[in-house]
Amino acid sequence: MYFYRTFDSMSVNRQRILQMLSAALVPLGLVLAGFSVAQGDIVWVSLGVLTTLAGAAMYWGFGRYWEAYTRLVDDDVDFTTSRTFALGFVQVGMAVVQFVLLLWFASALGIVTDAAVNADPQSAFLAFSGVVPAVALGAGLPYFIQRFDSVRRLNDTPAARTLGPFLTFGTYFVLLVYHPVAGMIYALAYVGSRVAVLLGFYGGSRIRGAVT
Repeated sequence: MYFYRTFDSMSVNRQRILQMLSAALVPLGLVLAGFSVAQGDIVWVSLGVLTTLAGAAMYWGFGRYWEAYTRLVDDDVDFTTSRTFALGFVQVGMAVVQFVLLLWFASALGIVTDAAVNADPQSAFLAFSGVVPAVALGAGLPYFIQRFDSVRRLNDTPAARTLGPFLTFGTYFVLLVYHPVAGMIYALAYVGSRVAVLLGFYGGSRIRGAVT
């Protein structure tokens, strides 16, 4: 009985945390849109509006469809299934939003400036050095999760779920500080490699099924 009460408590806490994070996107998006309107930047205004709408929709969705969400994300990960394939693209979309928000905050704080964007990186090697960790996190991690049960079990632990996003976005921010171009290359490599591995596993399974 104690185990089930503890499990239910953890589920409720996770729901509240996700709702709070979703709710935080609403004012962030409004601030982004407000500053962008003042500067006359229609692209950032659009991103701000989309961020606000996404935050509100996620907050409502986590409250209305929480049980369905937990069944979706807590099942065994298998990148050859339509469920995991669709969920993978949802996560890619969320990663893109977080990359954009981090870039905007870095710009707002003066960490990223127009002068830094226009300046040539001190080293082309360092500018592209983020490609390796981006591909490792974007494509390598899903590959090992799919191929090795031990990695899959490790990925289901709370520590791994915390460490993964920290490495992904922490590396991106460090590269932004070094040079914005390096950060952008990292983000593009991460998103591109993740999309490629999702299409590879899912498409490959469909091709093998059609052949056999």
